Amino acid sequence: MKKTIWLLSLSLLLSLSLFLTACGKQDEDAKDEASVPEPEFTCPLDGEELSSAEDHGDSVFMVSIDNGAGAAPQSGLNAADLLIELPVEGGINRFLAFYYHNQPDTIGPVRSARHYFYDIVKGYNATQTHCGGSSMAYDIIDSGSVQDIDEMACSSNFWRSSERSAPHNLYTSYELLSKKAADRGYPTVSLADCPGFRFYSNAERGKLTFGGVSELTIPYRYQEAAYRWDELNLNYVRYSGGKIHTDALDNKALTADNVVVLYIDYVVMEDGSHLDMTFTSGSGLLLQYGTVTEINWSISKGNGFSFTETATGKEVQLIPGKTIIQVAKTTETATYTEPEAEEDTTAEGAE
Repeated sequence: MKKTIWLLSLSLLLSLSLFLTACGKQDEDAKDEASVPEPEFTCPLDGEELSSAEDHGDSVFMVSIDNGAGAAPQSGLNAADLLIELPVEGGINRFLAFYYHNQPDTIGPVRSARHYFYDIVKGYNATQTHCGGSSMAYDIIDSGSVQDIDEMACSSNFWRSSERSAPHNLYTSYELLSKKAADRGYPTVSLADCPGFRFYSNAERGKLTFGGVSELTIPYRYQEAAYRWDELNLNYVRYSGGKIHTDALDNKALTADNVVVLYIDYVVMEDGSHLDMTFTSGSGLLLQYGTVTEINWSISKGNGFSFTETATGKEVQLIPGKTIIQVAKTTETATYTEPEAEEDTTAEGAE
């Protein structure tokens, strides 16, 4: 009888010890999550922590950057708060790089504008920056309906590099653009005035697990764009034409925490070269942390791009950091590696 009571007491003590240990572990986990404070201020475009509500530039600049033959390596792409690649003509693409809290001293090569850029620039209350443009682009610029800085009229806010040949040698800086915007009396853009995205909190981000998609490719006519998972830095490295895409400013690879493939229909205009497209809404894909999600997208004046899950209609969350949007024709379907399924080792017929 005494032996039975002793064993029962020992069992109760062991159970209590395991319970207290589990409670302690839960308390430690909760403490760890609570110990990562959420930033009070973040950039709406990339979710990066800001030291104050004023820790950003006075304006959002959307700069048209060359991505044709002779343009790479570009300068300032890694510093862009948001980066968009889209077709212009002849199978060649162009970058639209947004700068707000990051303010690089070299941005370029700067190239010309297209009329459909306006659909995007008006979405972000941004100032369009370029050198020249199509006749349809100038129809919009001349109407005064867009804040605009054109090298053709503001040459002192740009410079030509002697290390490259034209037209791939035109550059500017955030400081020079900011001065011109101030000279023209363009309104400043506060955090509340800058449209942005919904980002994961620190606690939510810490719970993400890799989904298994290690590579995604968009088969553009000029050169394919691909993203490959970097396990060390937990982001995607961009490849252009099979080679790592680097930035001339820091000689580092261009990376993305979120890759959005945005499908759109466009046509070649009657002149046989320029394209015509309208940004309103459509379908696409979101790649982040090894997971591909089918999405719907839309954009409107002063609201920027909005992304929702196709299956649920819920607004998607982005990982704080660099988002690169790849605009592709619906026939340029992105391909990606499917996660390997776990092998079923159960013997057939086993009960």
